[in-house]
Amino acid sequence: MNSKLIIFIVISAVHLVAHLMAFQWLVFITKPLLMPILLWYFTEGLSFGKLTLIQKRMITALTLAWIGDIVNLYSQINHWIFMAGVIIFLAMQIMYIIICFYLIRFKQINQLYFIFSTLLFIAYGSALLWILLPHLNELTIPVLIYASALTLTGIASALTKDQLPRNVFYCLLTGTLLYMTTDSLDAINNFKASFPYAAFWIALTYLSAQMLITIAVKKIKTI
Repeated sequence: MNSKLIIFIVISAVHLVAHLMAFQWLVFITKPLLMPILLWYFTEGLSFGKLTLIQKRMITALTLAWIGDIVNLYSQINHWIFMAGVIIFLAMQIMYIIICFYLIRFKQINQLYFIFSTLLFIAYGSALLWILLPHLNELTIPVLIYASALTLTGIASALTKDQLPRNVFYCLLTGTLLYMTTDSLDAINNFKASFPYAAFWIALTYLSAQMLITIAVKKIKTI
């Protein structure tokens, strides 16, 4: 395994233990380190004068994730900081959507697979909204927008199936599903009801998702 990924996994493990032990000081130390390490891994061997569109968007996405992570450390201070975090991660999702749509060749997609994938993710997004809507109040519209982007991220990822090698596709799709799990857990914890070790499970799925998506996109070198 790449040494930078090993460093990422080790610091992620420390970060997760910090959540379990409620060591907030350690959470504040480790969280800002994580996305820069993935960015370091992703840019290894790249020529910045010859970056592809996908590479540029991925660098932007990881940079936004890093900024979002830092903002989220202070999201409990007030409503506006929380909303800033939502906007930053929405922008990150848009980068992932652009990456996937740049890969998709719609004429090559099996129609049944297209319909099944689209309906499956729409059903998931709709079910999540159905659970959350009674608890959103003034945040209804922002959450609707964010949930729509999250659903589209899932659909776009699934539709890259015939454009990527099987191992790369499954790595990307698994990362996307884990990211959707992260946001679902986070939304339920924030808007409906908190649950035991929420911060741990949210961090675990989030960090796993970002690592898998980064690994998958790094393997896409020919576009």
